[in-house]
Amino acid sequence: METRENKNVAEQKCVELEVKWQWSAGGYKKESIYDTLAWHTLIFPLTIFRYLQWSVLWYWRFAIKKEEYDEEAKLYLIRKYLGVSQFEFDQRFTDADIDDMFERECWLKSNCATWKAERDAEEQEKMAQSGKYKRYKRYMKNAGTISFVDED
Repeated sequence: METRENKNVAEQKCVELEVKWQWSAGGYKKESIYDTLAWHTLIFPLTIFRYLQWSVLWYWRFAIKKEEYDEEAKLYLIRKYLGVSQFEFDQRFTDADIDDMFERECWLKSNCATWKAERDAEEQEKMAQSGKYKRYKRYMKNAGTISFVDED
């Protein structure tokens, strides 16, 4: 009886930990009409036009005219190299992180890769010291995947 309760508590903690990680990553948001297939089908031609317009303007400004990147362009390149959306970038990174990215010139791909590797190593080290993460790893090693079906 006691082991079943311990197992349920461990599963619940693992689920909470996974949900917390997913929320912190910015993967979820409240649903709206603008997330439906009908809406995206309706605005698809406008989206294509705006993307082409933006691409031509980007190419003109930075490839042909050889302008310096402004702050918005630098932020776009950083988000692109990190592989995150605008929403996720705004949630995950503080102003101090963004200032650090600008100081280290992360709009250049090699600098961004170096910064990201260092940041991942720091996060991995921090997680290795976390008791919750250690408990989660132990559970995953011993119990395997989480099952929501009660097996009697």
